[in-house]
Amino acid sequence: MVAKVLVVDDETSIRRIFESIFRFRGEQFLQATSGEEGLAIAREQQPQLVITDLKMPGISGIDVLHGIKAMPFYCEVVLMTAYATLDSAIEAVRGNAYDFLTKPFEGTSQIEHMIDKALDKQALVGERNRLLTDLKKTNENLEKIVTERTQHLESALEKLKTQQTMLIRQEKLAALGQMVAGIAHELRNPLGIIENSRFDLADQLEGQIDAGQRDCLDRIERNVQRAHKIVADLLEFSRQSQKTSDAIDFQRLVQLTSQLLAYD
Repeated sequence: MVAKVLVVDDETSIRRIFESIFRFRGEQFLQATSGEEGLAIAREQQPQLVITDLKMPGISGIDVLHGIKAMPFYCEVVLMTAYATLDSAIEAVRGNAYDFLTKPFEGTSQIEHMIDKALDKQALVGERNRLLTDLKKTNENLEKIVTERTQHLESALEKLKTQQTMLIRQEKLAALGQMVAGIAHELRNPLGIIENSRFDLADQLEGQIDAGQRDCLDRIERNVQRAHKIVADLLEFSRQSQKTSDAIDFQRLVQLTSQLLAYD
């Protein structure tokens, strides 16, 4: 990539010296006649190197230095003056200027050597900044991936806990169903005996039964049939509890059990 170099000086002769140097070297030459114009061109063109006069009408070279360093790109700045003082040199160093050129120039070789070193530093620092930016983006992407994976794992863990809870619940329901089925089957035998005994008693007392005895036998028959219905409901309950993980109506189970204990 061809480097862009901006020269800011109100003297035409100085700008022409630098123009001839940069045209010969192959860099893209930009020029400004004032500090204000120089900052505007720098903001638009983003040069790699700015060489600015220290004393100019309007804003000074120090102001240009501070303005360039505040822009969102890295650029080396060289100050030049025919009236160098200790104070101006200190201020240039504090502003992070790359170098200080004194007019009149002793020759173009000194200037070109300074240009080479400044552009080399700008390239190295620019590459470092680019790598740091890439590293920051990579870290941000990694943090995003870690966050997404963590959320995914948390979601998967929550689903696993839910499935584990459902499995335990299903196992309990299956055990409950087996217990209910066992109770229902155990009740069938005594109910059968009671029902058969009622029929035998009715046959033996045929023609001898008074109204009170008949009412007693009828109540036995009604409650036996009622008990058969409850046993059938319990068996149906046990089959459902072993086939599905849906909510079981425990209130219905308690009701059925209570009915076994309540007779007219």
